[in-house]
Amino acid sequence: MAGARSARPASERRASARPLSANGYDPSQPRNGDGEWTAGGGTSSRPPSETTEQKGGNGYTAEHRAKIGQSGTWQTLGLPAMRDIKADPPIKFNVEAEAKARIMRGETVTNPFGDVLHIDKRSMGHIGKKGRDPRQLSDKLRSLDGARETVKHPHEIWLGDNGRRLYVRITAESNGRRVVNAVEQSPDLLLSWHTNPVSYDHYRHGELQWLRH
Repeated sequence: MAGARSARPASERRASARPLSANGYDPSQPRNGDGEWTAGGGTSSRPPSETTEQKGGNGYTAEHRAKIGQSGTWQTLGLPAMRDIKADPPIKFNVEAEAKARIMRGETVTNPFGDVLHIDKRSMGHIGKKGRDPRQLSDKLRSLDGARETVKHPHEIWLGDNGRRLYVRITAESNGRRVVNAVEQSPDLLLSWHTNPVSYDHYRHGELQWLRH
């Protein structure tokens, strides 16, 4: 995909963890049953230093891209808040039964590094595991194509200190509200995906691996 860095990151190694709790990221916040962070992470109150047009249309500058390969949080790396990033159009929701059938048959999707990732019965076993709130499963099935698009065209890619890669993309709903879409990869599987309409910047920590051009 155009815009990806030529140097392929070492996806197998863990990010060099900084004391993130001292840099604006609170690891004490609650997680849900998947180990995913729930809403409640902080967002920036600082004014944008540059307009979107000055940042090449997406909100990132060459200075931001120079931070690829470094570890920290979006704040410590000096990245713009997600509210300053140009949002993609609204995602188109899937029919639940059709999405489930597709996952059970198995599909693949290619990320910006050229890695072929799988969405299959293993994914279904995780998102549909026993004890999950049926509403969460419904949301994940309906947003299957949104998850695929997030992997193909993310705004950012991070490698978490748990060794899992996280794809982050922000979209605008028809009512103007912004939603962050996050997809977790482990190791060549789309393990889970979710949306967050409250805490735009909460998932942006670890080793920064990619920024959209």
